[in-house]
Amino acid sequence: MKIMAGERELTTGLLAKDASFRLIVTGNIGVKEVERLIKKLELDKEILADQEDEKPRCME
Repeated sequence: MKIMAGERELTTGLLAKDASFRLIVTGNIGVKEVERLIKKLELDKEILADQEDEKPRCME
């Protein structure tokens, strides 16, 4: 993935054996912005957990 003008890669990392991430940002990023990102990721996590709970389970 190409980084556009004005963007920078804040951090990257490994999430799992077959999954990784890149955080691309623009502008000044400080504590307040990182806190907002953490809150956003926590909400995304809750949404994904709810979706997992709603998946039909195979009958055994």
